[in-house]
Amino acid sequence: MADSATEASIYGQGELDVELRSEQLNGEKDKSFNFVLLGASFGTANMGVAALASGTVAAIVENRPGARITLFDYGKEPANYMVRCSRGSIPVSLANIRFSKKFYLPNNVARLLVTALAVRMAPFGGIRRRLILRNPWLRILDEADAIGSLAGGDSFSDIYGLGRLIYVCLPQLVVLALGKPLHLLPQTIGPFDTRIGKRLAKFILSRAAQVYTRDRNWRPDDKNHVIDSQRVQFCYDVGFTLEPSRPPAPETALIEKLGHSGKLIGLNISGLLLMGGYDRQNMFGLKLNYQELILRLISSFLSDPDTVILLVPHVFGNDGESDVTACAQIQNLVPLEARSRVRLSPPNLDHHEVKYLIGQCSFFMGSRMHACIAALSQSVPTVCLSYSDKFAGVMESIEIGECVVDMRAVEIEDALAAVRKNFERRAAARRHLDKVIPDVKRAVFDLM
Repeated sequence: MADSATEASIYGQGELDVELRSEQLNGEKDKSFNFVLLGASFGTANMGVAALASGTVAAIVENRPGARITLFDYGKEPANYMVRCSRGSIPVSLANIRFSKKFYLPNNVARLLVTALAVRMAPFGGIRRRLILRNPWLRILDEADAIGSLAGGDSFSDIYGLGRLIYVCLPQLVVLALGKPLHLLPQTIGPFDTRIGKRLAKFILSRAAQVYTRDRNWRPDDKNHVIDSQRVQFCYDVGFTLEPSRPPAPETALIEKLGHSGKLIGLNISGLLLMGGYDRQNMFGLKLNYQELILRLISSFLSDPDTVILLVPHVFGNDGESDVTACAQIQNLVPLEARSRVRLSPPNLDHHEVKYLIGQCSFFMGSRMHACIAALSQSVPTVCLSYSDKFAGVMESIEIGECVVDMRAVEIEDALAAVRKNFERRAAARRHLDKVIPDVKRAVFDLM
């Protein structure tokens, strides 16, 4: 789903338009800094991925206000976006690549990789240059002053399947094949449980110019040792820098009023977890029943007659993975007499607007990483209902590891008790967040 804060594409589909884009970049090469970002875009229903893209843009322009930023990511058509940050609206373009059986497409990622390898092996500089000039997508990479990759924040791993890892690694391999420095921006690295996944990760990690993890205590164990940990540097998740924006929806005023009362509890429900993962067979090995936990949490908080729960989707769409579908499903399972106090956030919001609504809550619970980051970055006390190690890594980086409830390790009663304990000490958590979050944002800006 395209981000509602963005503009529609203002140039058509095809090679000519990217060719013109390359000419523009080439003509102004000496006037600005060219940054190319892999693995994050706005053409997705996942607000976490959009938050990563926006956070990266914000950090770049904070340091280089005149920077030209290009997203090099999968998509059927190229596009232009206007990205909001503290410095205003920043134009960002998408140079779309394709993951397709149609090898003849000039932006097919497999064809780009083969062409990049041919460029690398060409015996003369003139031949190499002609090969690059013939492909506008390779020209964008070649003319970049810096290239960074985010891999969706957590997809540089085979936790979601080997196919997903290959999908996110192919653009990185194109960059390396061209001989361009590749910077792996703050993200979760691993785990890698398959032989192919481990070899692919080791190939990229050993050749990257820089490797950053958002897990301060990241250490490769024997099974996943794919890189010398001394090469890995730490920086906070770039999503912490995302600017909130007040939604124009008519429901916003009521949500603000409820927020001011201090009785608004935010809850993000993951459609992916509710359906059991991509294989629908408890893919992530949860020790508890996720739906039952969510319903028990809602019932627990509604025991206070003044409390209102705001269900906040962070992945949109109509498929099984959609949080919108999951939230509606759960809302319909709440007893009728209490259902009026379980509200669904307005539809058709962008990631800035979702963050604003999350910021109105006095307490938040979520199973999507960047829904939780949206809360924490606004000093909202938060509990992460975790299904992977990435949650602990990010939360420990801001010294609140106790807010993570690992659903792979606890039964429902223990999970409920942990949430209640965090709720009772929410005032102390807010004071801690007020203290550390400004430094977190500053560190992300300094990275760029």
